[in-house]
Amino acid sequence: MKNHKLSIVLLLLLIPSFSRAQYFDWVKTYTGSEATGINATNNIKQTVVDSAGNLYFMGVCSVDAGFGGNRFLPFTAYGSYWNTPSIVIGGITPDGDLKWSKVVNSNNSFKTVFGNIQSVGDSAVACFVNRVGLFANSINAYTFFLDTLFRLCYYDSNGTLVYGQNLVYNGDTLDYARTRVVSAYVLLDYDGTPKETHWLSVAPCDRNGDLFEYSGLYRNYPLYSDDSPFTIDNNGNIIVIRTMTEYVSVYDSIEGRNVQYDISNPIIGGLRFYVDGKRYFYVPLPDVRPSTGSHNYQILKFSPHFDSLLASQFLFEPTPEHCDSLGGCRLFDLKSDLNNNIFLLGTFGRDLSISNDSCSYKIGGSEDLYLRFSKYDESKGFLLKYDSILTPVYLKQIGRRDLGTPNESNRYYDGFNVMQFDNNGNIALLGATAYNDTVNTRCWLDSTELKVKGFLILRVNLDDGGLVSCKNCEIPSPTLGSSAGNSTCLVANNNRLVTQLKYRWWLDFAGERYEKAEAYEWGMGFAVWDYDGNELYFVDYGTNGSSSHATSSVCLVDSVLYLTGMLASGGAQFGDITVPNAGASQSFIARYVDTAFMHPYVRPGGQQDIQLVVRDGEPVVTVYPNPCAQRVTVDWDGEEPLASAFVTDISGRSYDIILKAAGQGRYTVDFSSMPPANYLLTLVTASGHRITSRLMKR
Repeated sequence: MKNHKLSIVLLLLLIPSFSRAQYFDWVKTYTGSEATGINATNNIKQTVVDSAGNLYFMGVCSVDAGFGGNRFLPFTAYGSYWNTPSIVIGGITPDGDLKWSKVVNSNNSFKTVFGNIQSVGDSAVACFVNRVGLFANSINAYTFFLDTLFRLCYYDSNGTLVYGQNLVYNGDTLDYARTRVVSAYVLLDYDGTPKETHWLSVAPCDRNGDLFEYSGLYRNYPLYSDDSPFTIDNNGNIIVIRTMTEYVSVYDSIEGRNVQYDISNPIIGGLRFYVDGKRYFYVPLPDVRPSTGSHNYQILKFSPHFDSLLASQFLFEPTPEHCDSLGGCRLFDLKSDLNNNIFLLGTFGRDLSISNDSCSYKIGGSEDLYLRFSKYDESKGFLLKYDSILTPVYLKQIGRRDLGTPNESNRYYDGFNVMQFDNNGNIALLGATAYNDTVNTRCWLDSTELKVKGFLILRVNLDDGGLVSCKNCEIPSPTLGSSAGNSTCLVANNNRLVTQLKYRWWLDFAGERYEKAEAYEWGMGFAVWDYDGNELYFVDYGTNGSSSHATSSVCLVDSVLYLTGMLASGGAQFGDITVPNAGASQSFIARYVDTAFMHPYVRPGGQQDIQLVVRDGEPVVTVYPNPCAQRVTVDWDGEEPLASAFVTDISGRSYDIILKAAGQGRYTVDFSSMPPANYLLTLVTASGHRITSRLMKR
């Protein structure tokens, strides 16, 4: 080039000897009639897999919903109460056939699933379901629990109102006074056979630890709290998190009426945790009481079979000098490592209407751990580690430094949405930090500065929480989870991070653009990064653009991804598989095969999926992504411009392609019309020099 000769060394990607396969194997859905005024009644929340590739799911189904022609509810619905969703658990073979299904709580008044499912060893799945009603104050009320239909209250042939049939559960007659509203713990074999079931509830007590006496039915509450996660450690112990919201109505003989007392009132001295309405465990409440309402979370560790309560801990310590009011809080995930340490991930909301001053929440059981808020922080994402007896070990959060004074109406949001243990001994996290004004603000995680309004991919060490890597990704309007109330999940394996996400209007990812026709439309798919947050590729589902589409869980078994979610309306295109429109809530399960997941991903030359041509150790051309789906980007740093390009297939046939200028030293090449195959991409300079690299089209 020009007056001196350049030594150009072509470094080609090492393409593995195995043939890489990427395709959707099958996509299955379930849908059904949807009650008037209720949306998202067919939705899969969470899935787990066994080593053989069988899938087990927990979700919501409407009245006549089914899978593969098999209805979930094995009976005809009774009365108006059945125009509500039911919670369903099912097993699916690797070929996409329904093995079995169990309805845990029909006559459910909520359109989202309050519960979770987890694998136990490699033989069973455990499920926690909240808000199972076992008593009703109105006639003709029913509930369906696994294989039994309970008629809870009805008029007999003489016109007498009868409250409940004689429920016999686990060989014992239930006490209605302590089992009106319960959480259900269900342990199922992989063939769907119930191995163990328990009904769990909690009741407030007086200062002596005794139940209150008053007229009317005894008030109790489910043990499990709405959407809070649970986990099972390596010893089979069960860890549950619950929101503290109880109150009790006590008969006042002087007033001659029932008086309602919130749990914040010192008249309530503690809580009884009931198992099957018979045995209970008592936990006293601290003397320092919080304000009225939902104010704290309680972490409980039970032995297997709920035989004993091993430990309990408040998430936040209710002290007078610290805030105690919950805002928009959500606990996303709870995991146990090999040493039975507990890791809790959540986003804690602060009610700014109470105070605009800086505040902090002391972590219960700790000496010096505080979840700290800046003046205008509305939510704060956090990762909290406990040891096996629920003593806090460390707290990770995003710290903010305000360098200006925002308007009172503006809010800051920081969050962690999903976590997973990788196979390098770290925790991988996805989250975001955002703002909605132009104030100059800086965010930090340990000593690493983060971009404001960014999508974060980071890893911390399991032992001490030290930052291992952090990446700020430029993804506009990314959404993890869904409007259907689901959280999403993360796969971390072989230097790959995989999660589902939604995007609005358009998404640029790994050199490709995915877009919708209108700015208000939403797309959906799954994204793949390496452990350091470098973008590898995105697989789009071709959804019709509804904002109510729901992403859900992702599971990996060897080379197979199982992906679940909900299509709010319209159809979708999963590779070559078309899913037609089938109503406003169509739950999908997709099997995606990618043989590359079997092998660790290694970035050539320290770069992501590229070819490098080097000159004196410096790159001249960078071509990415590889493999590509639609187009590639060419970053050129040569001494003369590029003039043309062509590709050659494995048969030796060449095709001219167009280099489209995309900025200083950057070009794009459209490969959308080329069939999937391996190619040689040749770049030609103005003086005729040629540089060739290998390229794979997916």
